[in-house]
Amino acid sequence: MTYRRLPADLPDRLRKAGLKVVVIDGWRTRGRPASTGAFKPVGSLNHHTGSYDKIGDTSDDLSYAKWMFLTGRGKALPPPLCQLALSLEGVVYVGASGRANHAGKAKASGSVSAGDGNALYVGTEWMLSGTQPIPKGMYDAGVKLNGVLMDVLGNSVETISCHYQTSVTGKWDIGDPNGIPFKGQKVLDVPKFRRAVKDWRASRNAPAKKTSPPPPPKTAPGHNPYPPAIIGGAVYHKSREMSYAAGCNFETIRVASASSSDYEGIDLDLNVSMEKTAWGTHNTHPTRGDAWYDPKKLINDSHSIVKLPDSDINRLVVDYRGDQRPIRTAQELAKFCRDVKPRKLIPCFEAKHSGQFLKEEWWEEFKKSMPAGSTPIIMSLPVGKNNFGIRKLAAAHAVGLPTMLLWREDARPYMPGWEKHVDLVKSRPGRGIYAVT
Repeated sequence: MTYRRLPADLPDRLRKAGLKVVVIDGWRTRGRPASTGAFKPVGSLNHHTGSYDKIGDTSDDLSYAKWMFLTGRGKALPPPLCQLALSLEGVVYVGASGRANHAGKAKASGSVSAGDGNALYVGTEWMLSGTQPIPKGMYDAGVKLNGVLMDVLGNSVETISCHYQTSVTGKWDIGDPNGIPFKGQKVLDVPKFRRAVKDWRASRNAPAKKTSPPPPPKTAPGHNPYPPAIIGGAVYHKSREMSYAAGCNFETIRVASASSSDYEGIDLDLNVSMEKTAWGTHNTHPTRGDAWYDPKKLINDSHSIVKLPDSDINRLVVDYRGDQRPIRTAQELAKFCRDVKPRKLIPCFEAKHSGQFLKEEWWEEFKKSMPAGSTPIIMSLPVGKNNFGIRKLAAAHAVGLPTMLLWREDARPYMPGWEKHVDLVKSRPGRGIYAVT
């Protein structure tokens, strides 16, 4: 009986394909025991989880992936339930290298004969309900993931299938409301998907076209070139429901620092204390509910950080993964982002409400105070009287700090024709867009 595990460099291959990858500890030895059957995969089988998912719930995605890899459905269907999982955001979770309980008995599909589906296929669970639309980012990531698996298995795209094609019990995944009809449902168009995988694999091997270098970006006078690494990355946000420590200093940093991009940004707020020095937070109210350590219980919801003297703020530290760390000032946040492993983050500070942000000399002092090797970016919405938001960025521009214009629909009255003023637009799930000025 053949039992062949997936290669140890699979996560690296996925990352080289441009995918964000999260590896679940122990994946190299995880799989159903050989006593339950062989594992000699020749194809890729795609499923949906059947549960509604939403953009941005990375902690839920990780928990669900771990459930599939580590817990399963008990004795009735022990784990792992798949080898790989794919989130709406296009993040690939690698959880098992051996046999998994995902396919059962399989009908012939494509160029793969009928037989033991758990032996014949590598299983990927797409985190979808089956009735919600498949985001383009997820679809594109699925194309790359399946392309990498074809490389690993040494087979053609005709070995790629969805569960509705192989199931003998009437399964209909992957459901896709924009797909093709199947027994009263709409499902993923596999022939079209196979063509997309084939085209992607061919594009990697195509000779590079000789092109002229792109023109330099249009930037304001004195503006530093925008760090090119962030353009290929993303800016991570905590959800509104998450606390400061859990959002910015735990889950967001964990996910961002584990990403495959060279750099990632992290969304932080920048406020000014009574002493007119820079304090970095995510909420203007540093309460115990936001995991600030306040042993004297002097801080409450009526306190705003801009009203606290430095002497009071100096008592505050953040409870980060059980450690009480001083991650409170902009300098400490920048240092933390620089030193976090496995590679640094870019602190993206949103300048909030202080008039100090209009002063070039204030930004010059801010710039000098940043730790060596950090790469802070200043952000602002173009809102407020007398172009307050734009003037904040202009002052930061003038001293050579990289800046980023934030955008929401309610900012239109403040900046008509905004499309002509920015070089790049990046999506900000659920809350508008970012535009690089």
